[in-house]
Amino acid sequence: MKFFCGRDLFCAGVVFVLFFSFFARCIFFDFVSYDDSFYVVNNPLLTGTFNDYLKVWIPDSARKELLYIPLTYSVFYAEKLFFGDSPMFFHLLNVVLHALNGILVFIIARKIGIARLPAVFASVLFGLHPLQVEVVSWVMGMKDLLCFFFSALAVVSYLNWKSKNLEKHFILAFVFTAFSLLAKPSSMGLPLIFFASEIFLYRRKMLECILRFSPFFLLAGVIFFLNSLSSRGEGDGDLARFFLFLPMFAAHWIKAFIFPIFLRVHYSWIPDGQIPAEFLWSSVFCAGFFSALFFVFRRRVFSGREIFLFFSGIIIFLPAFSILLRRSDFFTADRYGYLALGAFAIFAGDFLSGPAEKKRVVLFGAAAYLVVLALVSQFSVGKWKNGVLLMESELS
Repeated sequence: MKFFCGRDLFCAGVVFVLFFSFFARCIFFDFVSYDDSFYVVNNPLLTGTFNDYLKVWIPDSARKELLYIPLTYSVFYAEKLFFGDSPMFFHLLNVVLHALNGILVFIIARKIGIARLPAVFASVLFGLHPLQVEVVSWVMGMKDLLCFFFSALAVVSYLNWKSKNLEKHFILAFVFTAFSLLAKPSSMGLPLIFFASEIFLYRRKMLECILRFSPFFLLAGVIFFLNSLSSRGEGDGDLARFFLFLPMFAAHWIKAFIFPIFLRVHYSWIPDGQIPAEFLWSSVFCAGFFSALFFVFRRRVFSGREIFLFFSGIIIFLPAFSILLRRSDFFTADRYGYLALGAFAIFAGDFLSGPAEKKRVVLFGAAAYLVVLALVSQFSVGKWKNGVLLMESELS
């Protein structure tokens, strides 16, 4: 299959224009109260001297930041250096990065063999999903955008390495993985995805893969250690509470990924008195949901690629579960689904490939679903126009 012929370039261009125009009004939004002003506008590490900026590379120095994200702060520093504190340029870069991420989703889908139309569907599902509104509209969402951007470039480099067998692509995959981890450690599962791909898709020997990808795992271990220094003293490590909240967390994200109608900026911690009822309801919901999936698709034979894409989304989403151990002031946030949605969107595109792609009712249903998601997203974008009112309404 010839990748990126004229039609593919046209589709990539359409995706960029669509995403940019869809979120264009975010460019004229203000900073969000508290977070943007605290971590970006008035951050002494970004407003002081160059020596002050260099401290962002030292763990536990970035003003109560629980993550080690020096690359993200470096981008903020460069933006402030060249454009000052005008929110327009911060928002502009967010919108451009999101549009580029949409193109990367399309490229990855095409490179793994998904047909052009389902690949476009995957890209649009990723880009216009209501879960993405927070990341694009919020200046501090830059960390998620950068993390996905470099993670996707790492995947593209890995796929190029597999198809062309050139060592430079493997080196690029490692470099981009490092950049993604320095932007935000949410991509911690990326080395595991590469490793699993070699074992289950390419049938490589276990020992050979361990030796080949040991630098990736060493890198992830170093980043994990640096993040543990940044987040020390946070969280009580209550595993009992973690497993108690697990079905609630799972139920929330099933609804957020598939039925994202009632999304919020801030999901408050569940009061102790409501936990038993929420636990019971969430457990029943999850059991019913997975039982329904089994009943509907019990006769469908999923390809190895589809299974791998689905579990890749699960792997890349796992770091979000750690929030249950580290924070007690909020339950979760939409931005935690940004990376995983990329893998799930490509899975959905692959699911529509083949015979399903030729059924008009399936294509009509997929198009209608995208239209509904786009309408919900546009409504959600409007909430971010006034950052002060947004935080007041969500946290009240």
